[in-house]
Amino acid sequence: MTKKEVIELAQDRALVTRELFDWNAFYGYGQEIKHYLNLGEQYQHKFVLEHGAGLSGKQIGPTERDAPLPAMLTMSSSRFPVLRQYTGKALFAIGSYLDYARCHLSEEELTRESQRLGRNLLVFPFHSTHFIEAHYNAEEFCAFIDRAARDFDSVTVCLYWKDILRGIGDVFWQRGYECVTAGHMFDPAFCRRLKSFLTLATATAANSVGTSFALSTAMAKPQYLFIQRLQRSADSRDILKRDLSINDRSWMESDYYKELIALFSRELRTDLTAAQRSFAERYCGLGETRSAAELRQIVDICEYMYQRGGEFRRGQEQLILRQALDFLNAGDNEQAEFLLNEALRMYPDIPQLHYGKALIHARGQRIGEALAELDLVLQGHPAHQKAKLLKRELKALEGNAH
Repeated sequence: MTKKEVIELAQDRALVTRELFDWNAFYGYGQEIKHYLNLGEQYQHKFVLEHGAGLSGKQIGPTERDAPLPAMLTMSSSRFPVLRQYTGKALFAIGSYLDYARCHLSEEELTRESQRLGRNLLVFPFHSTHFIEAHYNAEEFCAFIDRAARDFDSVTVCLYWKDILRGIGDVFWQRGYECVTAGHMFDPAFCRRLKSFLTLATATAANSVGTSFALSTAMAKPQYLFIQRLQRSADSRDILKRDLSINDRSWMESDYYKELIALFSRELRTDLTAAQRSFAERYCGLGETRSAAELRQIVDICEYMYQRGGEFRRGQEQLILRQALDFLNAGDNEQAEFLLNEALRMYPDIPQLHYGKALIHARGQRIGEALAELDLVLQGHPAHQKAKLLKRELKALEGNAH
């Protein structure tokens, strides 16, 4: 990209969307999911697509929490313990949103760019937001990039649109770095450009932990975290309180942060270690990508719950459990089993869910599987009368079969 192209892509723009929840249009993620599933551009998602990766254990604000939609999609099931504290929406982990996005560049263009760039280090500087400005020692960060560049054929700095408008890009341009941008956050092609940059990268580096970290590691791209002092400023403390979802001190004192720093700030690699991959699998959505059929089933269930009306969604109390039981009672075993499995990821501490799965297996004459599920129920609730009765009945059937 030329400097002129970068600046043009960064220009502020209005959000244009038909989505019921506007944030689903941020970065183009919602549109790419529609394209992936052939839903048509006019389709309106009936779920909340969580903003960001939630790596810091961040809370969700009232905008996401109170959206009148029955479900929330997130990158990683590691978010469930936090999210379920704030909402009764059905939660579905779908892995990296980029897994469903197209590349902005064609295969031919990617091949040509790959040959031009060679071993490429993609750098993500700490970035601002609409209302909060990011501050760090850019010269110190550039000195790190200079050192790191010795092991690569090229360096690309991916600038956030807000910081380009603030003039932050000049620091990197003056150093001679090639700078790119995925565009404005309201640009539907944002995620397609970002996927192209990451596809071309050999490794990534950043001076903060953000969504780029999760997206990089979810694509099995190694990332190095350069630790330096970061600051934020806004027009008022109220804005900082509103837009920052977690206290920096509590975040930096967490076991999660300590593990992350220990794993990703020691050496700049061109592959993920086993420990880094394990971290990405636990927190970044690596390995949680859904098949097209699974994702379509999730979308269809969200649509069904939405069409049931506001009375069903009112109160937002464990909607996934309510819907799973309704499917079960209606004899829709396929949908019920799918939702019960999803509910167990969200509520692993509710062993009664296994009773529902046992009923489904029993209906399908899968006695061994039904008994295994009942054992799980009775481990947590030895006095569960329905489970004990069904187990006796199934044992009798099993004995008769032999």
